[in-house]
Amino acid sequence: MFNNPTAGCHSTTSAFTTVTNRTDVFVTVYQGAQCQGSSLVVAPGTIPMQVGDRLSVSIPS
Repeated sequence: MFNNPTAGCHSTTSAFTTVTNRTDVFVTVYQGAQCQGSSLVVAPGTIPMQVGDRLSVSIPS
């Protein structure tokens, strides 16, 4: 879980399967670490959304 993340790529050590995007920007979640692999864009204001196994998220600047 990332609270108030800064812009850039953020990786986890274990997979997450849901995303709640409480920001005002679109974020991108990736299957691999370091924002690699297949991706899925999550709209701002999204309630918990199933995204499958993911290891990183990219926050735009």
